[in-house]
Amino acid sequence: MKIKLILVAAIISFVALEAGRVLADDHEVAPTISVTGNAEIKVEPNEAVIAFSIQNRQKTLDESVATNDLSIAKVMKFLETQGIEDKAVRTDVVRVRPIYKTRSAQTKFRLQANAPNVPMVDRDPLANSDDQLTPIGYEARRGISVTVSDLSKLEEIYTGLLKNGVNEVSGVTFRTTDLRKYRDQARLEAIRAAREKAEALAGELGAKLAGVQQITESNFRPGPSPFQNSISFASGAGAIGGRMSRGLIKINASVSVVFLLGNHKF
Repeated sequence: MKIKLILVAAIISFVALEAGRVLADDHEVAPTISVTGNAEIKVEPNEAVIAFSIQNRQKTLDESVATNDLSIAKVMKFLETQGIEDKAVRTDVVRVRPIYKTRSAQTKFRLQANAPNVPMVDRDPLANSDDQLTPIGYEARRGISVTVSDLSKLEEIYTGLLKNGVNEVSGVTFRTTDLRKYRDQARLEAIRAAREKAEALAGELGAKLAGVQQITESNFRPGPSPFQNSISFASGAGAIGGRMSRGLIKINASVSVVFLLGNHKF
């Protein structure tokens, strides 16, 4: 029994010594320096995406959809003459909504000398309910986007779309097909910037970089993207008579690095 107690005590002592050694090691925190490197490069776009839609209004649903289909076919024929391949065109499903008579069109007015436009009180507010629930027409709308790879033909295609039935342009977005390559380039420049910043800061304190403890890159997020620029036009507006400015695409990268310090004097 005494032998067992001695063995247990020895084991407990060993574990306590190891735990104390681990805690002592944890308190010996290596000196580090944390910096963030940023980089931005500007490149010329090599393609553009035109987003537009075609909407038609007719008295019946079938007529509205049929008219919209004819307008779409006309636009697709024009794009074909411009050398635009089918894979460069994306169309949405047709959306149809009924059009109802507005209340202002049904309001009856009575004339008065001092107030000529005072609404007449309708004694039976449900008298015109059937008219309000009966559509007077239907609107069919379909969105389309086309990718133009030859930017020298962009304005010609844009103007041609307006002449061939397009009645709403959401905007023109310029972008580059080499985005991955430029992202990698911007990332490397950001890392170099982080190292140069760390070396400058550490050098002022008489220390040198001895290694890397952690690297964190900022995430690239879609959608209003910093990797593309765009121009937008109001409904029915066009670029006829003026030139589109492509501008430059800004590609940004940000990298945070934690460096280990060596040969420090502080």
